[in-house]
Amino acid sequence: GLTCGREEVEITERALDEPTVWQSHQTIILREYLDVSSELIIEECAEVRMHDDGAIYVMDDGAIKSQGTAEHPVTFTSSETTPAAGDWRNIEIQSTAALDSSFDHTIFEYGGGGLSAYGMLYVEGGATVAVTNSTFRDGQMHAVDLDDGAIVTDFTGNSFENIEAHLIRVYPDAVASLSPITSTNNASEIVLVMGGDTIADGTWSDLSVPYETAGYIYILSDITVEGGVTLLMGDDLAIYVEDLGTLILDGTSNAHITVTSAQATPGAGDWRNIEIHDSASTNSRFSFTDFNYGGA
Repeated sequence: GLTCGREEVEITERALDEPTVWQSHQTIILREYLDVSSELIIEECAEVRMHDDGAIYVMDDGAIKSQGTAEHPVTFTSSETTPAAGDWRNIEIQSTAALDSSFDHTIFEYGGGGLSAYGMLYVEGGATVAVTNSTFRDGQMHAVDLDDGAIVTDFTGNSFENIEAHLIRVYPDAVASLSPITSTNNASEIVLVMGGDTIADGTWSDLSVPYETAGYIYILSDITVEGGVTLLMGDDLAIYVEDLGTLILDGTSNAHITVTSAQATPGAGDWRNIEIHDSASTNSRFSFTDFNYGGA
């Protein structure tokens, strides 16, 4: 008996500064960007259609709570009659936003375009978000973009389809927040890990797609890498374990870990090494791990 997205509501203001609910029976038409500085709740079934280069910026103690269900997801999509990847820009959770933005059973499609180099969902350093049971599809840039210092409280049950860039761009300290994903027909079946430090302890899970390094990674905490993970090392890159950090590559006889070159045609010396410095803890361990094409 639930009516989904039948009443069109055009948003003409550029700022939302009081508590608002976009309701199940509504199709929200967003012609430009919208600054959200209060609580925005989006009910199951609601659809948000973005015009060219449209975006939602959550800031100044604002929060967005997308409350879809398995049967009736919330959808962020293009307003074009014939939609295509990059029709709209993104949803940005900025560092000044409240700490309880969340997306459950939400579809993001045809975004990641415009002047932004960010993904359909961009979480700034210091911002907090939960993303569960959601689908990212037909995106031009990264589907999910987690800036250095972004805090992810939950990231489970998500899927990616027809993404034209990397699935997720993330910095080392947030990698342990990610859980296994479903990935189908993407141009780059990769989670891109930027250079930086790990501060919190955690486990890098086998997400079902490889990680690829895009900078030097410094392990300054206790990091375990699950069996089954493939780690693609970028050109001349390395992992440094130091300052009481611990790196455990926890492969098993049935699920090896592979550390190898990110090059399409790999060769000896494509990447540098893993260095255990004298300032690291004494607990680093490598089990059932295959190292290929390094030693530059």
